Amino acid sequence: MKLKLNEGFFLVLESPTGSGKSTLLTVLLPLLQKRFGSDNVVLTQEPWKETSTVENRLEGKALLDYVVADRRAHLHKLVLPSLTARKIVVSSRYYPSALVYQWGLDNLLFEECWEPNKDFRTPDLTVFLTAAPEVIAARIAARPNKSRFEQKSYHQAEQTLYLRVADFLETQDHSILRLDSAQSSPKELAEQLMLNLA
Repeated sequence: MKLKLNEGFFLVLESPTGSGKSTLLTVLLPLLQKRFGSDNVVLTQEPWKETSTVENRLEGKALLDYVVADRRAHLHKLVLPSLTARKIVVSSRYYPSALVYQWGLDNLLFEECWEPNKDFRTPDLTVFLTAAPEVIAARIAARPNKSRFEQKSYHQAEQTLYLRVADFLETQDHSILRLDSAQSSPKELAEQLMLNLA
């Protein structure tokens, strides 16, 4: 895959809670900034407007409606203008998370979750990060403030659901990269990712 700065590039990082996504981002961001310039890299996340755990207040269809509206605003106010300005946009979570949480963990129908998301801008590359289950469990257990999903031990099924979503998105012609944090350090993972953007 050839990353062309003059076209903009939308990179999404997805992973189960506690698998090391935030750590990977702290290593990856300086690499991107060094190669492409600090002003050309935009780091963002979802939920966009509210970074606290909105899933503690909402669930089911109400949570799905919230994150879809938040995603629409995120795209039109930040992501798409940045891509038009030929920047690299790196988002921690996007609609694959909605499929995992609202379908797999909040018991909505898959099509009910996919339908309002399927016409949003497709990422140029979506990275799915996995980790050893015991590592995920230990990291979540150490967190003082757990979300609704973490408190209910949904994380035990979360990684399997992310892999199923990755498989589905590949059938929709999404570009997918799977990285295993159990096999590589954050630095090695970031370097592997950068090779895919060479």
